[in-house]
Amino acid sequence: MTLMATLKKVTDMEMIFINFSSSTTPSLILKTFEHYCEVKKTNSGLVMTPLQANKWLVVFCDEINLPEADKYGTQAVITFLRQITEQNGFWRSSDKQWVKLERIMFVGACNPPTDSGRVILSDRFLRHAPLIYVDFPGPDSLKQIYGTFNRAMLKRVP
Repeated sequence: MTLMATLKKVTDMEMIFINFSSSTTPSLILKTFEHYCEVKKTNSGLVMTPLQANKWLVVFCDEINLPEADKYGTQAVITFLRQITEQNGFWRSSDKQWVKLERIMFVGACNPPTDSGRVILSDRFLRHAPLIYVDFPGPDSLKQIYGTFNRAMLKRVP
């Protein structure tokens, strides 16, 4: 929540959210691109950019480790994100053309893979991402947070 709130305040970025589930596929990302991006023909090939000029499109992938793995242990949507990250583009299936991405980035969030229904993200994917682990607050932190909140609320009521 803190990360999303911070990114929303940045004026040169447009935030969009994709909630992943066990059945999420690359087509969800491609459909999202259709709504928020345009593809232009340039001298160097096809280039996909955000519709809003001079802004970055930040695709926030929530619950990124929920998509189920296939019988080979891969998650198609994660493999697609890895290709986009490594190659800075993807092959468009409609006409078999390479589409390069500009001013588009991805941010992901997930719970630990030990939680029910979660899949461990591959090291091949994670090597492209800086990771921040934020653990659940301990008892002292929770007392501080809720104590401050309750004191503020009780001041309003005589």
